[in-house]
Amino acid sequence: MHIGQGLVCASKIQDMIKAGFNFIVFLADWHSMINNKFGGDLEKILTVGRYYKHCFTALGISSNNAEYVWAAELAEKAEYYPAGVESNTDNGKGYAVEGY
Repeated sequence: MHIGQGLVCASKIQDMIKAGFNFIVFLADWHSMINNKFGGDLEKILTVGRYYKHCFTALGISSNNAEYVWAAELAEKAEYYPAGVESNTDNGKGYAVEGY
């Protein structure tokens, strides 16, 4: 985590929490694996995700005032797959097939 991620992001997250927002920190494990971060090694990616959570907690964003969610947790929910398929199909705008 670099200083911009830590101090700037943590500061903005804290501002939003103080303003009454429920904040979710998304830990994109599967997305990182698909994008071949750390050579696609899921164990390394999970280690980095836990590190980010630790850093944000040290900066005042604990699980008491924000929710931390892994992509794998979202994928376990029944509504995740249909939403993903729908967002990746040609809905008349050509987003999914553009450039192919």
